[in-house]
Amino acid sequence: MMKKIIHTLLFVSCTIFNLNGQSTDIHISKVIVSGHVTLGDSSSRIISLSCSCATNRCDYLTAVIDAKSNFRFEFKILHPIDVTVKYENGLAQLIVYPFDSIYLTLNAVLFKDGQYPLFEITGKHAKTINDIQKYASFKQSFKNFSNECANKTVEKYLSGIRQNIKTQDSILELFNVRNNPTMEFLSWAKKDIVYSNANYLIDFEYYHFMHHTKVAGELFDKTIFPINDDAALVSSLYSVHLWHYAVYIYGQKDSIVKNLLDEKKLFQADSIMIRNILAHEQPGLSRDLMCYQIILELLNQSVNDFSSIWKNIDTFLQNKTFTGLLKTRKDDIDKQANYQVSILDDQTKEIKEITGDLFSNLQKKHKGNVLFLDFWATWCGPCRVEIPYSIELQQCYKGKPIVFVNICMFSDEDNWKKAVDVQHLTGDNIFLNQDQSAIIKGKLGIQGFPTYMIIDKVGHIVDKNAPRPSSGREIKSILNGFCEQ
Repeated sequence: MMKKIIHTLLFVSCTIFNLNGQSTDIHISKVIVSGHVTLGDSSSRIISLSCSCATNRCDYLTAVIDAKSNFRFEFKILHPIDVTVKYENGLAQLIVYPFDSIYLTLNAVLFKDGQYPLFEITGKHAKTINDIQKYASFKQSFKNFSNECANKTVEKYLSGIRQNIKTQDSILELFNVRNNPTMEFLSWAKKDIVYSNANYLIDFEYYHFMHHTKVAGELFDKTIFPINDDAALVSSLYSVHLWHYAVYIYGQKDSIVKNLLDEKKLFQADSIMIRNILAHEQPGLSRDLMCYQIILELLNQSVNDFSSIWKNIDTFLQNKTFTGLLKTRKDDIDKQANYQVSILDDQTKEIKEITGDLFSNLQKKHKGNVLFLDFWATWCGPCRVEIPYSIELQQCYKGKPIVFVNICMFSDEDNWKKAVDVQHLTGDNIFLNQDQSAIIKGKLGIQGFPTYMIIDKVGHIVDKNAPRPSSGREIKSILNGFCEQ
């Protein structure tokens, strides 16, 4: 989680609309989600919260349930937004407002047995949150939409999505009649329906990418999915759609930008993307957010390329709130203060004692070496595909000051042992249980598997999204640079 962003409120001139349709200034504010869990004998002590919000594009937070069975999350938002608390096998869907402090009472047995169990909530918008949870459970009884992509034109695919939106609107109306939910809930639900369907678009694009075919037609239809609907920010799926839209329209469909991205010329590619967004999209918070997301992703990929944009940040980003967030994020990376990761002690089983610093232990063991970390899972197909390339890469750097560390997460331990043995996986092999995996995923912001990171000789993470072993020359050119130091 990012460090404290600001100590006082920062107000800006642009506005959004809250769930009641009233205009409101956007600002950074702290939200607290805390609560108590009625635990069973074998209940997990790890609880997580995910928030796809403007402040960091995606926050995944983890907390340890303490000796009194309590937990607490603190995070920043700019506007009302939905968030999800995950515990055991269950989900608690919430909506939070600036300055909110809400309290949940969860039952571990119910959350182990059901996907959307009911829970008690204390807070200003308790009725709306209860409506959201009931609605999530209510929708499960209806048939899911099939987003089959094969043998479909863009027009036919979009027609199916339009029909699904109508179907979901009908389900929402039925829920409305039976439950009499709040207007706040209805405003959120209508936006959420539209932009949950918008995220099927990227499936169609990915299908054609995998089959080496072109998408013929206007896939991101703005008449169905507007990209200047600032009020839709209440649904976390809207900001996800903005990201997909910007990357597809101004990245993948622009041959110049695409070639620059393929060549890893990130500064040049992102500069063109942002200038085109500013030239062609309607001014407003949504446009600012698209630009911010691109620059934030650049910062996560390459601090050096980000520094080139930062020199002229006012040219690329006019919104001072977003500029402030980027500066804070950059300062955190420069200080390397957020990357100390603790893991639970399997021997003592004492949840209150979080012992062992993964990175420090690795650095002590491999002092003076660069670490190439591979975060993977046994059930992950792309991870398994990379293993032969990883073994080959390790052979190339045998005797060099580079250590390969394979960190298996969210997997069955027996399957992990079998995979290491059968595939002759060399290097340091580390297995993390579910709780340990959740903590590290939250601390490092790991979005998927496989993820590769490079830590330099002094312990700084220099690349949070390093090229895969299968990239060949690309990853070797980076590692060769460390060997020459």
